[in-house]
Amino acid sequence: MLARFMLLLLLTFAGVARANHDTPATIFGYWDRVARGLHILQPAKVVRALPESGDKAAVDRIAPAARSYLGNTLSLLIIDNGQVLFEGYANGAVKESPLRSYSMTKSFTALAVGEALCAGKIKSLDDKAAVYVPELEGTAHGSATIRNLLKYTSGAEDPGGDGYTGIHSQDDFRAVLFQEISLMEML
Repeated sequence: MLARFMLLLLLTFAGVARANHDTPATIFGYWDRVARGLHILQPAKVVRALPESGDKAAVDRIAPAARSYLGNTLSLLIIDNGQVLFEGYANGAVKESPLRSYSMTKSFTALAVGEALCAGKIKSLDDKAAVYVPELEGTAHGSATIRNLLKYTSGAEDPGGDGYTGIHSQDDFRAVLFQEISLMEML
């Protein structure tokens, strides 16, 4: 169980600079170029610090591999049962560095959907997305089930895109960036 959880965290948090599409310099430069036009949520007023792990054997076991992998990314955080086993930064990143989340959002989205499902706010993963987001009614995304959306099997077309970026023109990107249109309007 611990090994699977650590692998999930490695894949979730460490893959940012590992992907070939951006270097650390590109990622940091991105914020310099666009941060002024972004709506950035403020951090919580009260942040619950996670305790350091008391399992020295586990920390000693994973630390060498974590440090080795850290050279390929900007940051790495490994948590087990609510305790920090490893936290590190590299390639110019520090704890306060804003980073692009890329595919990490998939994990956070899956967690949020799971929480909503367990709380009864979502009745079934096989419900159409438009049941919960009426603005999606009449779109391919709205007709897809939540399960299909989570698995990227909705069948929704990615018009003119490369299957990765989601925004396909500089004009659209600029309009979303400066909040002239919403992502919902682009669907």
